[in-house]
Amino acid sequence: MTHFNPRITRPLSAASLLLVASAALLGAKSCGGPKPTPPPQCTVPKDCAGLPHVDCEGAWSCSETAQCEWSCGAPGTIGCASNTECGEGLVCSVECPVCITTPCPCIGSCVKPTLPPIPEPYTCMTDADCGLGFCAIDYCTKIACQPGLPCPICYGTCKDQPPVCEFDEDCAPGQSCVLGPCPLAPCVFDPATGEAICPKCYGTCENDPTPTCMKTGCSGQICANHDVFSICDWKPEYACYASAICEAQPSGECGFTPTADLLECLGGEGE
Repeated sequence: MTHFNPRITRPLSAASLLLVASAALLGAKSCGGPKPTPPPQCTVPKDCAGLPHVDCEGAWSCSETAQCEWSCGAPGTIGCASNTECGEGLVCSVECPVCITTPCPCIGSCVKPTLPPIPEPYTCMTDADCGLGFCAIDYCTKIACQPGLPCPICYGTCKDQPPVCEFDEDCAPGQSCVLGPCPLAPCVFDPATGEAICPKCYGTCENDPTPTCMKTGCSGQICANHDVFSICDWKPEYACYASAICEAQPSGECGFTPTADLLECLGGEGE
């Protein structure tokens, strides 16, 4: 008589194993359908603002399936970020594009500084803007100053006539520099040099007015355009000046004209 021992198991055949796997697979498919598509969350990255995300520095992006995705370590600026990263005479120009997706980095590049455009109604910033004329400065500002460029930046209008003089020393003897209307712009203090930068005034060289000369001094021995006090002494040559001509000389100053009579008189008195 044969007895069945439940502790003794027999190995399954290959066919039996295949039937078991097929049944398990069919059972899994029968327990659920296809995975549902999640509802859309965004159309642009800003729609994701306020949603929870992992604790890291980054930025939102909107995927092709309209899902919000947080990316850690999104780049901030490509290239330079400050003037200190550029060489001498260059500045960092940063441009940030308008994006609808992220990452959206700003792009910095080292360029030579350029002066801002001249605002209306001004027509010039320096004399070089006026050809043969000159730039009459009306307004100066430090608001638009950039490293490597003149500061303050001044604006003015071009004048047709070039400047002739700035000081009396620019003119010939017997002439003075008569300044025209000076710019209304105030002087600006430059902390780098400790000096005041003032808009320049220009004018034209004109002949000095003929002075009104007169004989003066205690004995009339002096020719000047104003009263002059002197010691009341007497010298023989003083008599020569009584008939001498007191008038403006070529230098523009008052003096006795050295006529032949005066020179002869002074010479005779000197003998």
